[in-house]
Amino acid sequence: MDVKFWANMALCCLMLVFFMSSVQAISASSSVEELLQPTIEISEETKELLKHVELIRFGIRLKKDKNMVDAIFNLKNGSEHDIANISIICNVKDKADKYLGQQKWLIAETIEKSSEKTLLRENSKMFFPKKANKVKCQITDMDVIRGAGVKANKPDGAAASHGDVESKKSPANNH
Repeated sequence: MDVKFWANMALCCLMLVFFMSSVQAISASSSVEELLQPTIEISEETKELLKHVELIRFGIRLKKDKNMVDAIFNLKNGSEHDIANISIICNVKDKADKYLGQQKWLIAETIEKSSEKTLLRENSKMFFPKKANKVKCQITDMDVIRGAGVKANKPDGAAASHGDVESKKSPANNH
């Protein structure tokens, strides 16, 4: 047995590990759409903030005309800083737990430190599946307002998976 044999064995083992992890990822997802969703990554600053900022409750109401939805978000800022530009992503599933898609809202209002705020987004025009039955929303990003209204810049794509709130009611009645 020479070096070429052991190199081939190592390559086969690597390919087997890659194949097994791919099979595991495919079997864990409920649909192709869910499998192809990008992974949400977070910045260190956002990770730290999400220990104190949470999405307490949310509600989404589908309207009958033109794919319009109303969304209400109740956010609590327990941090020592005012925050703004809060990104919220909601994953939508049907009764059979099949992934239907993802919706994103940006809350531009400022939420002062150590406070709670309820924000209503009326007539958001977006495709929201009529078969939606389960919605899970989470805060994925936010900006800290430091000093006299100066916002901290954060890299694009910074996101988090905290403040998770899941509802198994009809999207029209999530509270």
